Amino acid sequence: MFGVVGGVAGAVTGEDRNANACLDCGTSWRAADLYKTLQIIENITDTKLDLAYEEDRNFINDFINEINPYIEKISKAEKNERFVIKKSKDELATYPATFFLYAAIWYLFGFGIYLTLFVMIAAVIGGYAIIVLFISFPFVKKTIDKLKDQEIKKEKASFEIKNRKAIREAVKLKIDAKQDLKYEIENFMDRHS
Repeated sequence: MFGVVGGVAGAVTGEDRNANACLDCGTSWRAADLYKTLQIIENITDTKLDLAYEEDRNFINDFINEINPYIEKISKAEKNERFVIKKSKDELATYPATFFLYAAIWYLFGFGIYLTLFVMIAAVIGGYAIIVLFISFPFVKKTIDKLKDQEIKKEKASFEIKNRKAIREAVKLKIDAKQDLKYEIENFMDRHS
């Protein structure tokens, strides 16, 4: 009867000390873990069990077997949520370096085009090219900065939207898991009134 409780207790505590054993099947469990399980059942179902009665022992056994997968689902959803939030924070920490690199690429690309055009203009107009270079440089720099800033803003917005969406999905999974548990407990209580 307490096989699942014993397994949960061993997994949670990692200890076998101070264990009780069933004289019929040999399954062992810790009294403290059984007490915690009874408290959880009482809190969730508003049912106080007396293990002196066989129907109460069957109730706890059924509860553990039927409800445990839903509790594990919540635990997995919470772990996933923590992972997604941590990943988002880690990505946000690397964010400035990523966009610094992005800005550098924009400058290289923009000024590369500018210098290419300058060489072409110099070939056509000769010595006046230096004057054109000095006159046009502030305008070209301003245009490149504007284009760079627009691209960085778009990239930043896309990055933030992706992270928010991942966090929302993780939170939704956790909420759905809690709803599934609530629904299953209601069904369980209907079957074990």
